[in-house]
Amino acid sequence: TSSNSTSSLEHGIEDSSPTAATAASGSRAGHSGLLQVTVMSGSNLMASMKHKHVIDPYVQLSMAKVKKRTKVVWKSSDPIWNESFEFFVQDDRRDILDIKVFDKERFRIDQGGGQLRIPMQQIMDLAKSRSPFCVYRSWPLLEKKGASLELDIRYYQKQIRAHHTDLREVPGGSARSMGLAAGGGG
Repeated sequence: TSSNSTSSLEHGIEDSSPTAATAASGSRAGHSGLLQVTVMSGSNLMASMKHKHVIDPYVQLSMAKVKKRTKVVWKSSDPIWNESFEFFVQDDRRDILDIKVFDKERFRIDQGGGQLRIPMQQIMDLAKSRSPFCVYRSWPLLEKKGASLELDIRYYQKQIRAHHTDLREVPGGSARSMGLAAGGGG
């Protein structure tokens, strides 16, 4: 998915504040919603690899049991991906976005080259706003000095109690197909 395409989210997940949801539900359960992550680029990824040769990086993103990945950028320690991915958040107080950088190998197992763990709560705190929560920044890779990923993260919170199981990854799972777009139910 390219970040140039307009997401079905641009116009409409139902906005809700944690206090309104808590008052309505009588509990402190987290909210559900849709997370859109655009992997813009990587910087100094050679520093994140144990060996000092030309690398062929790609990024794997996961939340809960759903995994997605960027295309491989051949022979670059400063790749530009500009690829967008969507994940359904079941509980924004507990869910974590895991991101790993790999070096694609042709005849061996792909080599790991750094990772990030971004709790949904951190995204909401950094945004310092209400839904949609938007954070555009460079994130340093854990334990890899000088290596980073530039990410554009948008979280569209929906007022649904977290224990509901109606937000699951579905084939071709767009926001519209899950009733999360403007005018949708849920």
